[in-house]
Amino acid sequence: MNNCEIFYKQQSKRGVPIQRQLFYVSYMFFLVFIVFILGEIAVRLIYPPIPQLRSIIEFVNDERIYVLKPNAKIRFEGLWARFIHPVIWEITAQGIRDSKLVEYEPKKKKHRIAIYGDSETFGWSVDLEDTFEKQMEKMDNGLEVINFGVPGYNISQIAEHIEKTAGRYNADLVIYVIHPNDFDPPISIYKANIHSEFVKRIIVLYNIVKRKRAEKKRRSPIVVNKFVAELVRIIRFCEKNNISFTLAFLDWNDSFVLKRNQELSSYFLYPYQYREKIFDFSYVFGNYRKMDSHLTKEGHKKLAELLLKSVKDNMKE
Repeated sequence: MNNCEIFYKQQSKRGVPIQRQLFYVSYMFFLVFIVFILGEIAVRLIYPPIPQLRSIIEFVNDERIYVLKPNAKIRFEGLWARFIHPVIWEITAQGIRDSKLVEYEPKKKKHRIAIYGDSETFGWSVDLEDTFEKQMEKMDNGLEVINFGVPGYNISQIAEHIEKTAGRYNADLVIYVIHPNDFDPPISIYKANIHSEFVKRIIVLYNIVKRKRAEKKRRSPIVVNKFVAELVRIIRFCEKNNISFTLAFLDWNDSFVLKRNQELSSYFLYPYQYREKIFDFSYVFGNYRKMDSHLTKEGHKKLAELLLKSVKDNMKE
């Protein structure tokens, strides 16, 4: 018996197992395909479509990772809860959420306030005119309030953003609105455009799980020290550029970080006279109605009233 005959008989004996393996592979592929199709249909029926959120950002080569894309505009209907009325996100050519360009030189009769933060500052669930920044302007014609909020930013990205923009726009006052998840690592953003609603939801769930894990580490020494270092970094930048600086806590429990550094505690006069340079908005953030996990128009109005009162009180001093 030659080698060819031996090889043929060996392959014949293995024929059944090979066929079974091919069958199992085909079956699993078919099963995954069916699950994907059913998932795609279910997601599209239950949830509002996620717009191409990537189309509103562009990647940069600095600590911010990404910024708002100039001249971008999308119709947003919510991520997990469908809005009654869609919200329009419009970005100016300067990469700011607004309907008009902001002058680099502030108007002489206007006190310019630059407000930084994440999606809550950006105004995730409200129209531009309903954001607390715009409502502050309506309440006081002597103020010009610029919205530098960017969804998903953490404190390191915000510190970098302040350094890149606050001095350039000649802000008189910088206010950093601290959200509890500013302690967490940056969210994961994929550079490839994804059209599948099912896959986009999986990515969102991945970021949620990632954030949930990060929540457990928010009070760890490493995370707290990093947060404190970034706050000091912001303060030194503002002092160097003669810009007043104020913190606004959406969760007052996060203010414990001010005890961790002598420079912070003396700067903010913690704890007895903190209201001179620190705002506590826990009541608003914890009690006002939310849409898609973000404050609605009513919550933004209350934030505007509290911020305006605090800013005016500080301006009198």
